[in-house]
Amino acid sequence: MAAKIMADFYRYYGEERLARLCDCPVNLIEQTRKRLAALPYPDFLNTAYWKSIASVIQSMHGYRCQGCGKRAWQVHHLTYAHHGLEHLYPEDLLATCGECHISAHGLPNKMQRSVARVLKGLQHG
Repeated sequence: MAAKIMADFYRYYGEERLARLCDCPVNLIEQTRKRLAALPYPDFLNTAYWKSIASVIQSMHGYRCQGCGKRAWQVHHLTYAHHGLEHLYPEDLLATCGECHISAHGLPNKMQRSVARVLKGLQHG
């Protein structure tokens, strides 16, 4: 819900108005987006920004996988076209369980099982 409100606000008022409300220059918003997008992906996934976005997406979908209905504990990007601007495009993200997330990436079965073990260890560790 928060991501949608922010996206609607941004689309309606634009970057300049948002920058004034945040009391920061327009280029700071763009610089921040570029910094997020330039991070190595594992580092990006550990940012407070991504953790907040993932939490909102999971909450929007009742913490249920949009693929199978199991408990969702991951979020899948349908596209990376808006990387660093996920808060404006929540429709680009899916709440998923680990199995559906791996399947969404089209990994071979043997690799899926290996990645699933690693992810399960991260979930419980």
